[in-house]
Amino acid sequence: MNEERYLVSEVYYLELEKEFENVKLLDIGGGGEGIIGNIYGKEAVAVDIRKEELEETNNDALKMVMDAKHMPFLKESFDVITLFYALMYMSKETQREVLREAKRVLKPSGKLIIWDTILPVYDGSERDIYISKLEIKYNGIVVETGYGIKMDENGQTAESIISMVEEVGLTLEKVVHDKEHFRIECL
Repeated sequence: MNEERYLVSEVYYLELEKEFENVKLLDIGGGGEGIIGNIYGKEAVAVDIRKEELEETNNDALKMVMDAKHMPFLKESFDVITLFYALMYMSKETQREVLREAKRVLKPSGKLIIWDTILPVYDGSERDIYISKLEIKYNGIVVETGYGIKMDENGQTAESIISMVEEVGLTLEKVVHDKEHFRIECL
């Protein structure tokens, strides 16, 4: 492992709790640590394009391998849709398609919540992989993790995601962000 390639963030401390009761929740990119599925259990449907990511997850969510650009769910099926550090792994066009599809399967009274990180623009240096380090607390559990991605010339900002959210017809409700992380809530 060539550590010279890594640009590593400071640890971001995130405390989560169950915000909704008795909902049909779709967690896009819900493999890996399966944080949202761990919080919502059987109320959640976790989808991921990578089977091995879902196999790594240990929670009670219903797990389905699928491409979130083309989900077989009926229109207006979910009360809440989450993307927890998932958009960072998608190209800009894929992000747009996933958000458009999320809008389609979200109930009119529903909410879309995105947690993600600001990705620096690749500057051509040796450091071409960005690692966002997190410590996530929920249900009395602490998970230390990192989400890593090869940087590109586009980067990612809260503003770039907000622009896409509005482009696909979702209504921005709330944005919370610091210098490296953001949470976007849409209706």
